[in-house]
Amino acid sequence: MKEEFKIIDNFLDKKHFSEIEDFVMNYCFWLYIDDISDLRNEKSLGSGGFYHPVYGLDNAVFNTIDLFKPLLKKIEEDFNFQGLIRSRLDMTTINVLENKKYSTHVDYERPHFSSIFYLNDSDGDTILYSEKYKETNYPEKINDSDLNVLTKISPKKNRLLVFDGELLHTGHGPHKNNRRIILNSNFI
Repeated sequence: MKEEFKIIDNFLDKKHFSEIEDFVMNYCFWLYIDDISDLRNEKSLGSGGFYHPVYGLDNAVFNTIDLFKPLLKKIEEDFNFQGLIRSRLDMTTINVLENKKYSTHVDYERPHFSSIFYLNDSDGDTILYSEKYKETNYPEKINDSDLNVLTKISPKKNRLLVFDGELLHTGHGPHKNNRRIILNSNFI
């Protein structure tokens, strides 16, 4: 992938997307975590959310992998990635704090690619910054006002965002919708 990010709307055909949407919206069980994006486990008010593992480190495979395997394989093939590192569903719920922004982070401190597959229409933009973690004092607390916004992506059902995983990024919690659901995956 030559660009720093790419956005593709209607990434999956309607049938496959509908199967995933039905499972996630109606049947998926969720686990709660105090801070949905902070790798340092710093708990801040309003940063909690729910997740469901799909594929984990050390090739840990979870019971939902079969449903997501065609999607993950399509991303791998379309972008010529070498393998999947991790994949998990994330759900944040409506937040009374307007424009609640989660912690700025990278998923891994090594070269990789990240993807966000949006499973519902919602508010709660994803923000990609121009800076990479190597160019900052990451993982120390980062002052977002010192960073330059590269782009903002609004959650749209069946939209795929793929980007250089070394880019610092974050997301906002939904304020106008009940939930924002994504599949966050990382690739070699």
